[in-house]
Order: sequence, then structure tokens, then C-alpha cells
Amino acid sequence: MNLRFQFKRHTVLLSAALLMGCSPVRILNSFVPEGTYQREAGIAYGTEPRQQLDVYQPLAGGEPTEGQRPLILFFYGGNWSQGERADYRFVGEALSARGAVVVIPDYRLSPQVTYPEFLRDGARALQWSLRNAASLGADPKRVYVMGHSAGAYIAGMLALDARWLNEAGAGPDQLAGWIGLAGPYDFLPIGDPRTRLAFNWPDTPANSQPLVHVSPASPPALLMAASNDRVVDPRRNTARMVERLRAAGVEVTTREFDDLGHATLIGAVAKPLEWIGGPVLPPILSFVGLAPADSSPYPRAAAAATMRATLASSKKSAGDITPAFTRAKPSIASWLPCTASSSCCSSGGGGSSLAKSQLNSYIGRACVSRVAWYSPIAASKPRSPENAWSSAVAQSSASRNASWMPCAVMNSLS
Repeated sequence: MNLRFQFKRHTVLLSAALLMGCSPVRILNSFVPEGTYQREAGIAYGTEPRQQLDVYQPLAGGEPTEGQRPLILFFYGGNWSQGERADYRFVGEALSARGAVVVIPDYRLSPQVTYPEFLRDGARALQWSLRNAASLGADPKRVYVMGHSAGAYIAGMLALDARWLNEAGAGPDQLAGWIGLAGPYDFLPIGDPRTRLAFNWPDTPANSQPLVHVSPASPPALLMAASNDRVVDPRRNTARMVERLRAAGVEVTTREFDDLGHATLIGAVAKPLEWIGGPVLPPILSFVGLAPADSSPYPRAAAAATMRATLASSKKSAGDITPAFTRAKPSIASWLPCTASSSCCSSGGGGSSLAKSQLNSYIGRACVSRVAWYSPIAASKPRSPENAWSSAVAQSSASRNASWMPCAVMNSLS
């Protein structure tokens, strides 16, 4: 399939699916290529149900060769109270397809446990990774810990506070480095109710903060932040951590992305979303000693413009939108999801079953809230491939309870 058309299709479907309330991580995972990695899921690193992990490995014969690959242990975020390792397959694929062994564990969450139990789980998962690095085809001297948001907190604490790895039978000196994306490293006093619960506020000890554990012996760090982060303040957290590490003489690399927010910072690790705000993946690859990802083949400017037009159109009244449908391949792409009325992932409402199955395939059958299907207004004649896909259209609602969405046109499904 033509890559440009394929990406246009993905952009359109992602726009529509996000507007309908689909799970963003499920959408991202639906775009993850198959056949670029091998995965072993559900490996126990402890006795508790949530003490399990998935391992992603490069395909045999790739570079770097087996035994020389870096291993990256990735902790996801979720305010220490939610998250599933399977939701981050897009992270495992992005890194393993480019030569890293990737380990993604679950860990116990609040309110079932509180600080420091999730750190103990993280230390157990890291000790497992260190012990098994060689058998997984990785270099035991090239083990990195990485996390996003609450996961970056866990990564930072394991790298900076020796208590947890020592307790698990390992030590921070066994790490080649750590990577934090939008991490909270200095958040006392605690205001958020869920974070208070997770950290037993007001009985939270001062040494629960990664910032206080920086020393000249700390491993090298790559710290990345989003300027538009409204969840974890990058100035209070990432900027202060960078200053503290540099003052201690620790090697630190930092990147801040102007067009990204808290969630999109980790989302942009996935290759199909690189255009959102900049290449997040290349600095990670460089830090762990892998060749940076090749320049993106995706038409960033066009894709971004289309996404913004779709999102902007959803905020206008229906009367402000001019339908602009085109249909390069009407026999294949003739129907689109437009509005909310039927049940999740429903096939009701009429329309082309082929187009519906294509959409469901590409969003991984993620739950599309009450999707109904409506025929687009056909263009009088097909257009050239360069502009043979439309902007967006919204229709007025016939029902007070129906949430009408802009319709983006799929023109190339094959």
C-alpha cells in the first residue's frame, strides 16, 4: 500500500476515533505493525497477580546482534492507581523494532497498596531484568530503566535511591542510565486526592522524592518534558531535576517539546504519531546507543493540518461546516462514522459493511461510543491522489441526545 495514503487513512481514523471517545492507547496499539518484534507475555517476576511482565525482542538477525542489545525496562504512568502493561505495546514495538530488548511490567497499584510497595515491585522487575538480560539477548552492562509520569517517578527512584534495588539484591551501579518522560520528581506537599492516597499523605516521608537522592554517583539521565504539560509541571519537576543532576556532575541530556502535552509525550513515541509535536523516539535511541530512527516518512504538516481541522470543526455549530466529501475509491470507501446513536462497535445503522470492518480493524475494535453510519455526500468527480481526501463535516443533530461528530473521508483503503 502507498505509505502516504496509508498514513492519511490512519490520521483520519485516529481523528474520528478520538472525537468519539475511543481509548487513545487502544487506537495507538491498533496501528502497531505486526512482524517487527517478538513478544513473550505474562512472565512472573513475583507471586502477586500484578507482578507479571511482557518481553519484546528484536527479530532474529537484526542489528545490533544478540548479546549486544540494550535492555530497557519501561514503567507506564497512571497516578500509581491505574494502568496495564498490554496498553503499552506501542512502546515495546517502537523500541524493540529498532534493536532494544524491552521489558514492560505491571506493578501493584493504589489503593490496594501504597508507597513504597510499587517501588518494591519496580525493584523486583528490574532485578529480574538484570538477572535475565543475557538470556534475552541483551548486554547486561546496557540495562536502562525508563518511565512516563508515575512510571518516570519509579524509574527515577530506582536509579537514584539505592534502598530499593539493594533490598531486591541489585544496585543502581548496575544501570547504564535512566530515562524520564514527564516525571514527578518533587511534588511535596501533595494536593491531588489520588496521589495523597498513594503516598499516605500527610505521613509522606521527605525521602520519597527522587530529587533528594541525586548524588555524584547517580547514573546518566535522559529527561524529557512537554511544555504544555498541565498534569506534571515541567519547571518544578524536570527542570529542577536537570539542575540538581548537573550540579552533582552527573551526565544529563534533556529535551522539551513545545507542541506536546502530558499524554501526547508518550504517545509520540509511536511512529504514527511522531508528527504531533516532534520526534520523541530518536533521543531515546541515541541515549541507549542505538542508531536514531530514520526520518519520518509520514507527511507531518499535512497530517497535523487535517487533525487540527477535524478537531476545530467539532467545536463549531453544524451550520458553520461545509460538507467537503471526495471519494477516490467509492466501491471501497463509501461510508463513514458520523454521529453517536448506536451501541459500542455496532454494525447497525446501515452502510457499507466493508468500510465498517476496515475501520474496526484499524482501531483494533476499540470501543467506539454509539457509532452510527451514514452515507457521505459524493463528490461529482474524483480528484487527484494529492487531494483525493477531504477535510471534515458535521451535520446538525436531529436528537438532543445525539453527539454528532465530524466525518472525515477515507479514500484509500487498499
